Amino acid sequence: MADNKQFGSSRLHRFGDPVQAGDTLACARCEAMLADAIDGILSAEDQQIFESHMDLCSPCAQVYADARRGAAWLDMLREPRPEPPAA
Repeated sequence: MADNKQFGSSRLHRFGDPVQAGDTLACARCEAMLADAIDGILSAEDQQIFESHMDLCSPCAQVYADARRGAAWLDMLREPRPEPPAA
């Protein structure tokens, strides 16, 4: 699990204001949460914060979409599991 606390408090909001698209701190926090978001292991609070940022920030939303497609592609390669040749 990523240590997304490295960017400060557990919230993306600074001074109670909503996160704005292009907010470098918010984008960095979401980038730190990206792998956990794809794996579905974010806390409910972090998931809400992550989704709110994705709704506002199209560059981050595009990175998230690309990462999800990549993860789905890797999952597809795992099934069916290839068997080594008998020889």
